[in-house]
Amino acid sequence: MYRALLAVHFSLICSLVAADAPRVVVVAEETIYEYTNADNGSSPLWAFGATSIVRRGDDVYFCATEFLPEATPLSNVRWALMQRHPDGWQVVQRDEVDRTRENSPIGITRDGRIFMSVNPTLTPDERSGPSEPRVLVFPPGDPAGAYETFIPRWEGEITFSNHSYRGFAIDAEHGEALILHQDGHYAQHWAFLSREREWITGSLVFPDPPEYKREELRYLYPCVALKDRAAYVLARSGATEPVDAWFEHKKQFGGKNVSRRKLGYAWTPDITRQPLCDWIELVNVFETGGEVWSSDLYVAPSGDVHILWFELSVQPELRDKFFPDAPIRRYLKHGIVRDGELVTVNTLVEGGEGFDGRPHWGRFHIAEDGRMYLLYNWWVAPSAEDAGNHTMLAEILSDGSLSEAAEIPLAMPLGTHFMLASPRGGTQPSEIIDAVDAPWAPRAPVRYVSLALSDTAPQVRIEGDMTLMPGEGRTVNARAVVDDPQGDVETIVWRLPDGETREGAELVWEAPEDVAWVQATATDAAGNAGVATALVTVAPAVVADAAAPILLQAEDVAAQEGGRASVVNVIGNDGRSLRNWRSDGHWLQWQFTMPEEGDYAVYARYAAQYPATNNSTLSFDGGEPVAENIDWPVAGQAGEYWSDWRWIELAAPVRLSAGEHSLRLSSPGGNPHLDAVAIVPIAQE
Repeated sequence: MYRALLAVHFSLICSLVAADAPRVVVVAEETIYEYTNADNGSSPLWAFGATSIVRRGDDVYFCATEFLPEATPLSNVRWALMQRHPDGWQVVQRDEVDRTRENSPIGITRDGRIFMSVNPTLTPDERSGPSEPRVLVFPPGDPAGAYETFIPRWEGEITFSNHSYRGFAIDAEHGEALILHQDGHYAQHWAFLSREREWITGSLVFPDPPEYKREELRYLYPCVALKDRAAYVLARSGATEPVDAWFEHKKQFGGKNVSRRKLGYAWTPDITRQPLCDWIELVNVFETGGEVWSSDLYVAPSGDVHILWFELSVQPELRDKFFPDAPIRRYLKHGIVRDGELVTVNTLVEGGEGFDGRPHWGRFHIAEDGRMYLLYNWWVAPSAEDAGNHTMLAEILSDGSLSEAAEIPLAMPLGTHFMLASPRGGTQPSEIIDAVDAPWAPRAPVRYVSLALSDTAPQVRIEGDMTLMPGEGRTVNARAVVDDPQGDVETIVWRLPDGETREGAELVWEAPEDVAWVQATATDAAGNAGVATALVTVAPAVVADAAAPILLQAEDVAAQEGGRASVVNVIGNDGRSLRNWRSDGHWLQWQFTMPEEGDYAVYARYAAQYPATNNSTLSFDGGEPVAENIDWPVAGQAGEYWSDWRWIELAAPVRLSAGEHSLRLSSPGGNPHLDAVAIVPIAQE
């Protein structure tokens, strides 16, 4: 239900005519740093209700999370403030003293002061214990300078932990900040830091609805905005599944048996005169067994509060038994809140069953002229021609509908819970969109993307085969295709992984083994530039240069037993690939024809985030294994948002006769992705 819904429900689906898609240019796509998972239940973008990236003029800052292997978990990371420079991202200051569990959101003021929300543990040698919320303030324009530390003075006995579920926002004009931290299952406690550096504190006590008898209802990961001392909070609920029948049924699926079915809201017109009001329930999908996630919040100059959320019509675990006639749909929805009442709801994007794809996450971007945009991801099922994840941008029009969407040509599309530099963090409305994304993996690049809303800058895309498979050599033939409205592009410059640059639209390049990035930049007469980035993967030389290799595509598996692998289409796979190949004894089998007798080596193209746990074996024609206890090192990841494929030698030499054969490979465990198996002749001395 939607409380106090006073206006018509607009929908993208029923719009008769959509406005043209915005023209957007990729300005940068690059790695900020590589993150090592701290295995503490958090990640570099964990506090996703706030932002960790800000811009002021040409200066862009990101607050990184550094893993400290010698530190005691769970508080085994520290913050590291980074700044973007022409030659890459550099750490300007890091925490040399304290330890924490989660990332540290930041904000920036008009005069260049960076505010940072931190939550250091007070017992660094213990797995859990009390933490202390603080706000750090760095000098104007000097992020490397000595910062001031401000610690709220709370009323009563409050014990904070390293699980903060926090929110953070600043008022860039006045240099004021608002933080929210959870205290157990009781409340989101808030603290306002005034321009006079005085604290005002209070508590948003969680409601206690009778249906939540198994665990208290909480509101978590709040999106927070602060403007002229008016404060606004939007958060999604979280609790153990309260419905007995649903709770018992969901046990069979494993994982967390949770319910996220409400959006809560709180606000005040002046936090110095009136505390935040009690929680207001804006959205409730309890009756349909659905789920909601708060995504963004923006306070317009008119005072309207725009909210964005992801909504799932019914949890997949519940549908078949309790809602058999309900399609599973996923939405990105936009609402307007006035005086604490939700007065408008617009379905911006809809997908799921009955559609060829589905949305999962989105954020607002506000342009300099006040226009509002939606940046979101759109996932298309493996069976479709354009399968995989896509990054999309559309304008939210004044009538609540959405313009046509522009697909942004990124080498690595933005994934789940990406962040934008936002007015809530002090970034001013602009034609530049700054985004950061971090895949969930043991080791993964934290990626930065910069986009420009521009009618004049050149758009660039890279064409050519960037994935060279066995027998295809190591020579990359690529072309930079440029769309420039004025037709006055003066230079196209390629940047190679070793720093070498080449000019011209065509690139012929002998790529190194393994994984590499190339980038093409087109610049016009006015100095406007557009960028395209591509990931190149090349097999080891013995495989890449092999004569007449046999290539077995993973998705062409002829038989399997002990499990059921799923066919997927993820970044960088050749054709399709397989995942969910994890159970001990789960084997896959392919058929092939060997043209002539000889000695061969067997390789696999794979990605594995987790260590092998099973005795992985390789055999031919139902015979004894030719290789046992195959070592599949943790290497790379394969997904809709980021991929890093690797090659591994499984066995060599293997003597095979000419004619028909079968190859059987059993799972190493750890749930690797498998793209292909290659059988290559061993060159005779």
